[in-house]
Amino acid sequence: MRFKNNIGPQVRRLRDARGWTQDALTAKLQILGLDITRAGLSKIEARLVFVDDKTMLFLAEALRVIAPVLVGHCIVVSAVDSRFVPKTLAAVPPKISNGFSHGAGSLQV
Repeated sequence: MRFKNNIGPQVRRLRDARGWTQDALTAKLQILGLDITRAGLSKIEARLVFVDDKTMLFLAEALRVIAPVLVGHCIVVSAVDSRFVPKTLAAVPPKISNGFSHGAGSLQV
């Protein structure tokens, strides 16, 4: 059987990591404006349906990640659970050499 999308397993992992049910994520997606049912979300997670760009962007927004995370091009670091932060990342100083800091939206010039 050929899978019809690559993001289904990641959507399920992210949803589970947040402790959300499929109904809860479906409700969040509907509030954001995506016309989807719980059965539709289930089919996405099971990789039974294609996922268009619009749906992927809605999923990313609802799950509070950037879209590349859904396709596996980025790592997700949980601010809640430090068990998932590699020790090498924990040793990174708060400021990096190009003048940017790790704070949300802060730029030092």
